Amino acid sequence: MIVLFSKYMYHHCIRLKILSFIHLQINSQKEQITKLQSRLDNLTSLVSDIKAREDSLNKEVIERHVVGLCIEIVLILVLFMVFARRRNNQEIHVPPRRSVHLLNGHGPPRLAIEDGSTNKETNITSAGAFLKIHKCNSFS
Repeated sequence: MIVLFSKYMYHHCIRLKILSFIHLQINSQKEQITKLQSRLDNLTSLVSDIKAREDSLNKEVIERHVVGLCIEIVLILVLFMVFARRRNNQEIHVPPRRSVHLLNGHGPPRLAIEDGSTNKETNITSAGAFLKIHKCNSFS
């Protein structure tokens, strides 16, 4: 019986050592899990901070791009207006072509039918001058 008791105690002692070792391993793993969970939480907060910064930087880049685009459009419009005015000024300063009528000293040809009271008087005096030149006094 002593032999059995000693075998029992030996096995019991080994079991206690194994259980103690397992208990230490479990506690060690729990501590590692806690540390890893803490590191994971820190990384999660860092990722969310980086994401927030990225969003604000994206917004800033887009705003700067829009401002740059607006400046480009304004510059293009200003250049267009400057060149359009320059073209109009060049067209104004081009000496006009003289017609044949102005070169021979006479004005432009007149139409036979012109409206206005000055034109009627001119026609009447022209008719009177014609009659005086041709010595026809029947109408005067």
